[in-house]
Amino acid sequence: MEAARMSSMNSLVWYHRAALARNSRGVWPLESSVQETDVLLGEESLLHLAEAEGTPMLRNAPGENGRVVSVLVTRIEAVIEALDFAGIDVWTDAEITGCRPLLRHARIIGRPAGPGTVQARMRPTAVTWSREECVELPSDVRQGDLVAIPCEGPTALYDVQRHSRHERIID
Repeated sequence: MEAARMSSMNSLVWYHRAALARNSRGVWPLESSVQETDVLLGEESLLHLAEAEGTPMLRNAPGENGRVVSVLVTRIEAVIEALDFAGIDVWTDAEITGCRPLLRHARIIGRPAGPGTVQARMRPTAVTWSREECVELPSDVRQGDLVAIPCEGPTALYDVQRHSRHERIID
C-alpha cells in the first residue's frame, strides 16, 4: 500500500513538472534548455555562471517573436515562515522588483527539488504583494539555494542589485 502511494505521488510530481516545462517554453530565451537541476543558455550553464560570477547574476537574450528576455539567478539568504499567509518569505540577494519577473516559472537550480511545494514570497521587495506574485518552490527550499527566474524584457544588473533602501534582516 505504501509503495503504491509513493509511486502515485512520484507520478503526480513528474506530471506537474512536465506540465510546467511545457507551459514555460515561451518565457525562457530561445536558446535555453531547462534541465532538472540547471538552465542552459546555449552552451552556458546558469549554475556555473552564478558560481563563477556571484549572485545576483543576469543574462539578457533573444526570446520569441524578436523580443528580448532576461534570466535572473539569485541566492536565497533566508527562509522565514510568513506571519500573514500560509507560506514562507524567501529573502534573496536580489531586488526582485528591479525586473519584471515571471515568478510562476522560477525554479531551483543546483540540486534536485524535493517532493512537495510551498507558496513563497520573494523578498526584498519595495511593493505590496498579492497571491499572484507568489512563487511555488520545493518544500525543502533552504538558505544557499539558487533560483533562476525568467523576466519579461531586458534588465540591467544594477536594477536587481540590492540597494541600501532596504533594512538588512539577515546577519
